[in-house]
Amino acid sequence: MIEGESTDTDSGSFSSVQLALELVQEHVLRQFKRTVSFGISNICYEFWEVLEAHGEAVNALNSGRLSGSRQFVQTYQAKDLSKLLRMIPSEDLIEFCEYTLQKLSEPSVSELGLVQTLAVYLETHCQISETAKRLYVHRNTIIYRLEKIEELLGKNLKDPDTTLHLRLALRIQHTLQTS
Repeated sequence: MIEGESTDTDSGSFSSVQLALELVQEHVLRQFKRTVSFGISNICYEFWEVLEAHGEAVNALNSGRLSGSRQFVQTYQAKDLSKLLRMIPSEDLIEFCEYTLQKLSEPSVSELGLVQTLAVYLETHCQISETAKRLYVHRNTIIYRLEKIEELLGKNLKDPDTTLHLRLALRIQHTLQTS
């Protein structure tokens, strides 16, 4: 692990660090017939940031290993939700969706538009009026659908943990369908 700068900070310095590390890789391969890989953290300006930089470098190294390459130079990148989800096996993601969405995934229920209603409701931060407006239906229709969703799931949609799980399951479902 080598401390270096991310591409955000100074691309000139970063490219020279990367070039130097690639030269090291070539020499190690030529001299020792072995491969070596590097994880690069963001630059740290204070001594107490070294521990965090080390963690970033290890994280970058682990991310590089996931690519399957035997030799790489990987920089640290904070992961967004989509990247994190791609690191989880598809079977586990599907199982989470099925468990969380339960009966909402059944074909007989999907015709009622409950999943779409739930998705818009969660997207609008649980605002019933805004959900109704976006779906072009009466507010009472949304209330009825939400009650039906709660009944099918056996969960309260006002519970933050429940809505977090549902949002995540819907996001996973979308990610799986688009990949």
